Amino acid sequence: MSVQITLPSLHPGQQRIEDHPARHKMLRCGRRYGKTKYGIAKAAKTALEGGKVGWFAPTFKYTQEAWRELVRRLRPVCELEGGRVSEQDKRLELPSGGLIEVWTLEGNEDVARGRDYDLVIIDEAGLVGNLATLWEAAIEPTLIDREGQSLFLGTPKGARTPFNVMFAEAEMGVDPEWAAFHGKTVDNTTIKNVVEKIAKAKLRAERRGTLPLFYQEYEGVPADDGSNPIGLAAIRAVVAEASKRPTVAWGVDLARAVDYTVVTGLDQLGQWTEQHRFQNDWGPTKRKLLDLCGTTLPVIMDSTGVGSPIVDDLQLAGMNVEGFVFSRKSRGALIEDLITAIHGKRITIPGGITQAELESLGIERNSETNFTKYTVPDGMHDDCIMSLALAWRCFSYYADTPDWRPEKRELPWMQDEDGARILESDADAEFSALGEGW
Repeated sequence: MSVQITLPSLHPGQQRIEDHPARHKMLRCGRRYGKTKYGIAKAAKTALEGGKVGWFAPTFKYTQEAWRELVRRLRPVCELEGGRVSEQDKRLELPSGGLIEVWTLEGNEDVARGRDYDLVIIDEAGLVGNLATLWEAAIEPTLIDREGQSLFLGTPKGARTPFNVMFAEAEMGVDPEWAAFHGKTVDNTTIKNVVEKIAKAKLRAERRGTLPLFYQEYEGVPADDGSNPIGLAAIRAVVAEASKRPTVAWGVDLARAVDYTVVTGLDQLGQWTEQHRFQNDWGPTKRKLLDLCGTTLPVIMDSTGVGSPIVDDLQLAGMNVEGFVFSRKSRGALIEDLITAIHGKRITIPGGITQAELESLGIERNSETNFTKYTVPDGMHDDCIMSLALAWRCFSYYADTPDWRPEKRELPWMQDEDGARILESDADAEFSALGEGW
């Protein structure tokens, strides 16, 4: 016995995503783009071909549309011998051996433990507050056995979400397995007169002064929800291409556990020149930092915890580096200096992951102690923010004049406690013993 299954057809905007060779795809789109319909088509096709699919959504409510549509389209196949539909488990089993399981992410940190999938789809990913943590700890491991693919589908709801930061990282293109796609409502050619309808919506938004909301809801560009201490407009106003002028100041945030070491350079006008983001053991990390920053220009580096001996080692190797210890008070002051620079347009910043981290920044105030804390959402990194802030501190303290030259400055770290110039000492013996990788 054979049955005929009809799957949703893809409009050109969806088809370009489907045709892309990346293993992990992130789609940030406007409403009515057809993201869930695209996910349903891809999930059903994979299962019909014998693949295993995990479908994830923020809450039970957001699973219902997809579940009902998948059941409606695939039930005729699942009713054949070897197939099954389980409403209780939200599980579709196909005679081909394929299956689809639908999961709710809310309060489920061990979701899909023990499963292995060919494809995972995270629907409404912009609403998952701990997306980065869930991805790394629970969902990504389900793809290892089968070298599976992933599809993140979301409409932004403000900028302070892990989805936006992960999207920015994918958009940078540093990992060929990841790709990011913008989807506008106007791309959905299955909507009758879609161009005219969106044009009218934009005109209404212009009259009402709600264009940022229009761009979020129809073009997938996060809007400012007021929780960011800088303001999205101020951040976007200083995003620029890298300066062609020479670097005069460096800021380095060292890796902690699973995050990244980030190195940011600024030119004599405070414009960013280059940024490097990497993970490595301490030996190769020190070697790379010395190669990047050299021994002439000033560097301010995170010296919190394990960072202290790293700074000591680099000083012995001849680097003009000063340590900066992060505490609740010093970290806050550092970020506030950066905020002032952004508002005054005295600095430019990279797009991509740095912009996304800044847009995700939030603020918490303790009413009893009047203490202010700057935070990023759970599971997200702030290493690009801190590297940029350290670079600005270095620029402000040691390079904040257009005619500055390093040889004109007697930098405070160039002398030891006895007044002897460290940079004139012969550090070859110490340098050769600093660890493997040098």
